[in-house]
Amino acid sequence: MFYDKERGETLVDLDTGKLLWRQLLKESDYRNYAVQCFHQTERCVVYSRRRFIVADMMEDGIDVSNKDGLVDDEKFVDAENYIADIAVTADDKYVIMEVRDYDSSFLKVWDVEAGKWKKIDGKQEYPMGAWNGFVLGKESPVLAVYTTDGTIDILDLETGTCKQSLASGYYKTVQCAFMNQDQYLLSYGDDQYLTMWDVESGKVRMRDDSGDASGNLVTDGNSNYFGLMYRGYRWSDGDYKDSSLRVYSVDDDGQFYAYADVPSGYASFEGNEIFVVWLVGENGYYAPLYDYRELKKRAEDVLDGATLTDAEKKQYFVSE
Repeated sequence: MFYDKERGETLVDLDTGKLLWRQLLKESDYRNYAVQCFHQTERCVVYSRRRFIVADMMEDGIDVSNKDGLVDDEKFVDAENYIADIAVTADDKYVIMEVRDYDSSFLKVWDVEAGKWKKIDGKQEYPMGAWNGFVLGKESPVLAVYTTDGTIDILDLETGTCKQSLASGYYKTVQCAFMNQDQYLLSYGDDQYLTMWDVESGKVRMRDDSGDASGNLVTDGNSNYFGLMYRGYRWSDGDYKDSSLRVYSVDDDGQFYAYADVPSGYASFEGNEIFVVWLVGENGYYAPLYDYRELKKRAEDVLDGATLTDAEKKQYFVSE
């Protein structure tokens, strides 16, 4: 999705190169439209400022225009406040929106099939305690949101209820991530503690001081591994040190252990293999690091309940 002054908003299918949507906009009413695609169906959410529309992605593209070729305002739904972020559940049933009103943030849930707002615990707007303070389940229709009461609430989108309220404490910033088929929730706040929660019981499985991390948690729903990003820094315009990724292993009791610090980028744990994005200038690419079996074997050989030294981490875990 990109904007061009002469051509307007454009959405292109990257696999086929086919143009899906090109929408000219009034220059006097310029809006930067964004698109969030669904996961399982050929649909998407087109949104800008405080309005949105769920649109079908047809063979000949997406059309939200009127007869004059301009955006048809009547097709859009008013979210009543500025839409800061949008996410779609894995089953494509719900669209989750973070809306902001000055310094306050709220979550709103749009029921796609019903075509109307869905209330959670009787609220159409669910108060948030921090910007970007929500995360969707990887596999199930659950949502974790950090609230103004200093809790992380686990919301069941099917029943419209809060199934668990985790007493996390008050933070200015906090990030969460589900893992292990959504049975565990990880949280990392500005107190620099990494916490593993049991979603069903609401109990803390483990809590650890993880130092000055960036708070970017990396999971994909598996039960074995997750990652936590640590900040990079710039000495000068031409000399940049990449961020590092700390890989953790999780045992059957929900206890997690730092396996290794690997240089740079982001990670994916899909397909029983760990991939890290190595950032080179403005470009990046995925490079395989280790598969699970090799990583586990290397760790078991040297860990044995002890903490790895920096030399051991480099010897056993950092890709050459």
